[in-house]
Amino acid sequence: MKKKIAAILLGTMLCSTLTACGGKDGEDAVQSTEQSETGDVSPAESETADTETGYVSESRGYQIKGSDYVVSLCDYKGVPVTLTRDYSVERQDAVDYLSETIDDFTEQYGGFYLADDTKTQVGAGDVVNVDYVGTLDGEEFTGGSATDQNIDVDNNRSVGSLASGAYIEGFTDGLKGAKVGDTIESKVTFPADYGNKDLAGKEVVFTFTVNSVQKQVTIDNVDDAFAKDQFRVDTVEEMWQFLEDYLTSQAQAQRGSDINGAIQDYMLANCELNLPEDYLAARLNDYRHSFVETNCGGDESQLENYLSTYYGVTLEEAQETWERGIREQVGMECIMDAVADKEGITFVQEEYDAYVKALVDSGTYNSQEDIYYSYGYGDTVYGENYTKALYLSNLALDVVKQAAVITEDVTGESETASGSETVSGSETAGSETASGSETAGSEAASGSETAGSEAASGSETAGSKAASGSETAGSEAASGSETAGSEAASGSETKGKQ
Repeated sequence: MKKKIAAILLGTMLCSTLTACGGKDGEDAVQSTEQSETGDVSPAESETADTETGYVSESRGYQIKGSDYVVSLCDYKGVPVTLTRDYSVERQDAVDYLSETIDDFTEQYGGFYLADDTKTQVGAGDVVNVDYVGTLDGEEFTGGSATDQNIDVDNNRSVGSLASGAYIEGFTDGLKGAKVGDTIESKVTFPADYGNKDLAGKEVVFTFTVNSVQKQVTIDNVDDAFAKDQFRVDTVEEMWQFLEDYLTSQAQAQRGSDINGAIQDYMLANCELNLPEDYLAARLNDYRHSFVETNCGGDESQLENYLSTYYGVTLEEAQETWERGIREQVGMECIMDAVADKEGITFVQEEYDAYVKALVDSGTYNSQEDIYYSYGYGDTVYGENYTKALYLSNLALDVVKQAAVITEDVTGESETASGSETVSGSETAGSETASGSETAGSEAASGSETAGSEAASGSETAGSKAASGSETAGSEAASGSETAGSEAASGSETKGKQ
């Protein structure tokens, strides 16, 4: 359940295995009615572009039937799957998870804090919780006020929030020695070169209300107040249960991912394919364009530096990863299309509507239109066709999974189960790596050193964000409908959404 840098890189760049909502089987299966009688790949004219960038997807111009490129479909009933990971979750796992979260947050943002009722006066080394109002010539100025701010007085900086950072010089001087309940006025002069010209060089007054002296939270002193503040539950016991449930959902998502990974490896190794190279190139170009738009602001010249900075790889290495991933992705799409044909799988509108709703409910997308826009590289018609094809591909994968022979071999003693007893949902191989990819670059993007108001703007703590975020993560894992392929295809989930 821990993020791995290599996995993050692979997930961001790789259109991983088809299924749930991954892959790009969309143009294959759904548009198959428009293909030529020979089944050849035929580029079609497209005038539909991403309205924001003007980009026209290259792969949307191809009308192919995936199964036509499967020379030989292997026996997909009884695919052998061996699981060697322990997916069980115990209370200690929840404790370790929270301990690591606290340590990480402390290192990055200065720690979690709660009121220390034993202290009534600000002393050396103390963190104080305050509300403050900034005024210029007696009038409040924009961005100069905040509430419920934790301030490290001696170091003149905010702590305990995602926007923790330094204040302008002298900002906290008036708080030294203050008592809980005091109202303190402090005159501060903004630097002459301050970014806001209306405040640059001006003397302002900050009026502080001292709410409490704070104590830093550690794994050994978490209490009901911390549970309520960070996880929106009433007691520590409820917090532990919340974390256990979250970790369990993640473990089961990982289990599904491992099963799908084994199925993908088996199917790609045992089916004979003859994939269309020009279509693979089009898919690769679309993905690369999306990656550059998302991570480099559309500036191709920044790509090499971005990859080196955030992933530690060269452009050539990234290109190889993308090419390999696209080939595997398209291969699985074609194979699942062949399985769907053989099984007589058909489109059912009601089930498809539920499938799309699960995607929206997972929190990854805001609406059905958002899904189509992402999957279609800005072309919602193409994106809808693509999503419908993914739905059919999911059904085909479910057939393979239900018939898989799954062996549990955590301790070396094998225990075999049928796929139908051990697999639920349609989480795909590579889903963990895709979710991991969302972290790359997000921390670097979040930090800034600001004056009073800006430093205080991010008052939502990592703890509360983790609490709300874990609910989303849990629902995604439960629905099992989000895949690495979809995130890689859209290129819009690569950073800043952890």
